[in-house]
Amino acid sequence: LELDEVLFVDQIMPPKVDFLDKSISYSNVDVLRESPYNLNGNGVRILQYERKLPKNHSDFSDRLILANKYPFTGDHATYVAGILAGDGSSNSSYVGVAPLAEIIAYQYEFGGIIFYISDLINNYKSGIEEYGVSVITNSFGGNIEDDCDYYGGLYSYESAAIDSLISGKDLNKTVPVVFSIGN
Repeated sequence: LELDEVLFVDQIMPPKVDFLDKSISYSNVDVLRESPYNLNGNGVRILQYERKLPKNHSDFSDRLILANKYPFTGDHATYVAGILAGDGSSNSSYVGVAPLAEIIAYQYEFGGIIFYISDLINNYKSGIEEYGVSVITNSFGGNIEDDCDYYGGLYSYESAAIDSLISGKDLNKTVPVVFSIGN
């Protein structure tokens, strides 16, 4: 098309469909809940590290510990907490990966969307030493995203610090660390 009035032509996208109720079976977590494994998160403490803290929710509020007391809560952190440890009490179609696990939630200190590496290190250490977390999940990407976009994949001091944490070198303990992709 070569019309001055047309700026662009785009396809019409189909309506968004919520697959969250199928995420457990898609990721094969349901297999781990059955015999012989019978895993449900009982006795597990998960460190959730985000820009904001989860809001109280009936699916996990009795198993949520706000490790730092910043006043900011957010929907994204609440969704992630539900995916991690929601018990389905508000809707049985939405049961989290580890419905009996405890969530130890940390909000990172931030200036806009970036976090401070020293805060990350201190919060990881606190989660392990004070709360006994056995897995860490992260939903952030400000620094890392910006490095990749701006510098074309530069391996920065922040990248090195995160690698050191994940290896257990700075924590004196190896704990599985999960980072979100596209949430």
